[in-house]
Amino acid sequence: MNPDKMTSEFAKIMTAACIRRGYLEKLHSGITPVTKTGDYSDVKVIDAEGREIPWNQVSRIRQK
Repeated sequence: MNPDKMTSEFAKIMTAACIRRGYLEKLHSGITPVTKTGDYSDVKVIDAEGREIPWNQVSRIRQK
């Protein structure tokens, strides 16, 4: 195997180990909403206070 190929494979393995198995993976888990428009403009989130938030305005990352 040539050095460039080895470097590329090593980078993929490290990415999987460091990112795909960590906290960021949890951001991708859960139920995926269904959209009929294809751009999610027809999807909304209703929060605990009853506010309807368009999908494209929902914050997906928060600070604790």
